[in-house]
Amino acid sequence: MKPIPKKSCAVCLFLGMALGSHLQAQYSSRAFQIPESTLQQQSVQGQLYEADGLYDLDLSEPVYGLSVSGHVELKDSSNSLVRVTLEDVYGREYLVYEVFPLLAEGMSFSIEETGMESAVLEGIEAERLNIRIVNASFRLDAVQHVGEPVANAQTAKQRAAESQEDYIIAKLNENLRSRDIPWVAGKTSVSEMTYEEKKAMFGGDVPNLGGFEYYVGGVFVMPGYQSKKVKSSSSLYVKRWDWRDRHDKRWTTESKGQGLCGSCWAFAAVGVLEAYVNLYYNDVLNMDLSEQEIVSCSGTKNPCKEGGFAYDALNYAKTKGVVEDDCFRYDVDQTEAVDCNDKCSNPSERIRIGNVRQYRSADYSEDDLKRQLFKAPAVIFLHNEDWRHEMMVLGYEEIYAGFQYLDRNGYVKTINTGHPLIGAAAWLVKNSWGRNWGQYGYGYIVGEWGSEIERFVCVEGGVSSLRYGANDVKVTDEDEDGYYVWGLGPRLASVPSWAPVQQDGDDSDSDLGPLNEYGYCMDLNPETNDPIFINKTTNWATQGHVNSMVYVQSGGVLRITSQITMHKKAKILVSDGGKLIVDGGLLERADIKVFSGGSLELLDGGIIRMGDSDVFESEQGAVMLLDEGSIE
Repeated sequence: MKPIPKKSCAVCLFLGMALGSHLQAQYSSRAFQIPESTLQQQSVQGQLYEADGLYDLDLSEPVYGLSVSGHVELKDSSNSLVRVTLEDVYGREYLVYEVFPLLAEGMSFSIEETGMESAVLEGIEAERLNIRIVNASFRLDAVQHVGEPVANAQTAKQRAAESQEDYIIAKLNENLRSRDIPWVAGKTSVSEMTYEEKKAMFGGDVPNLGGFEYYVGGVFVMPGYQSKKVKSSSSLYVKRWDWRDRHDKRWTTESKGQGLCGSCWAFAAVGVLEAYVNLYYNDVLNMDLSEQEIVSCSGTKNPCKEGGFAYDALNYAKTKGVVEDDCFRYDVDQTEAVDCNDKCSNPSERIRIGNVRQYRSADYSEDDLKRQLFKAPAVIFLHNEDWRHEMMVLGYEEIYAGFQYLDRNGYVKTINTGHPLIGAAAWLVKNSWGRNWGQYGYGYIVGEWGSEIERFVCVEGGVSSLRYGANDVKVTDEDEDGYYVWGLGPRLASVPSWAPVQQDGDDSDSDLGPLNEYGYCMDLNPETNDPIFINKTTNWATQGHVNSMVYVQSGGVLRITSQITMHKKAKILVSDGGKLIVDGGLLERADIKVFSGGSLELLDGGIIRMGDSDVFESEQGAVMLLDEGSIE
């Protein structure tokens, strides 16, 4: 069993699939060339890096631009990286070069005079090159630099950044299409960050992102997944679940941005907490709770740089509670945590929870997470050697032949029969990178259970609020199917005594009732359920619901002595020779037709209560004895 790491910060995923092995120079676009100026070249004599390393620069003059030349070998088509950054004497870094499988056209190629963020600089004091290697090698052949200011430097820098981003997005989408990988790249809140901003966001160490910072839709596949072909563990479960549309309501709050602090864990915990409050009260309250309190007050040392865990954050919510954002607003520009004493002293709201549980994926299956999601959203912990990241998970979709997503141009793309992702569970997540990442902050990921998806965390029990109590829990039967919803707590006294013990699984559709353990709703539609035939004396003496057509046939007697509630589409049809007797009982929402020769009796105060759209019909020749009861 893998031990749980000691910290978690907002670090992302990477992806690659089978590539061609032909040679081709990379980054030939002028976007990666230093603007016209006099380059000074330093020969390196082919220094080879097969692991992380440094190259000291012996430059006495300020540097206004820097590029490198060399040769790259990518050795793992699903997980390789070569990254070169320029570090100045103050420890600031500038991205010189980065390549990974989805940004490459081959596994072996050369680069010449290539600079990314370093193409235009503002006269920095250069110290060294930092070389990052993951399943790859890089031969550094030469370093070029500019020792005098570049004309119109700010304009040139902006144009270079825009051209580079356009090139990278185009190359990613080209490779995604050609390799049949079902996600789409575009500009996002993270793709437009500088390398230093990414360092701050990821706690000081930018992982191998593999293009995930450019994700704008589709299904992102974590490394190594296809080769292992891990699929969803059970075919019994409902194929799709999404808390953004249950009971015809959206139970999750909008995605927020963590800014320059490694606080993904706090945002994941608060996102789950906000959704849990909505579900507990069966009301879309959409509280805006304070991520800043979690970051600043939950006891994590240096949380922006060292990160934390959603499990600890939710335990803080259990013991201390979490105030609303108005009481302690999040500072998106913070790189050091704001002092906890900055929190307001008299909050108008504080949410506490009953309990929190953590499940290791080594001990629990995908099906266990699905069953938890049927109750409420959770947090998943994504972990690998190169990154750690926690996100709220609010559903999933099992990928099938015909699964569709939009490409960058808005055209619908389809996963075809035989695709290796068919049968996989794509987890629906809410990230903490704001609405300009993914689909308004949400996205789908596929990962290997037990390694990339290492654990999940769930909230349990009651909710304590300064503003809301048990009387504020809404009790609803909005689809009028006789099944009620009363949130995540115990059954309330305001739920009608005759209502079923199970809550409605879809309170927006009268044909759908309680959920079973696999996420499917009970079929309540009398037009599809098996009919009930009464052809002998039958007593209904206990409270119940009837979701079928009822035929009282010749020789049959149906005696009702308790409360029976009919589905609003259900009917009782009493044929010639059949008899319906309501003997001191209550027939609720009854739609009845008594044919000629059939009979209806009301005894001992029996009541037939019609629904708004129900019909009572009797043919000529029907026998009606109603003196000892009433029809309402």
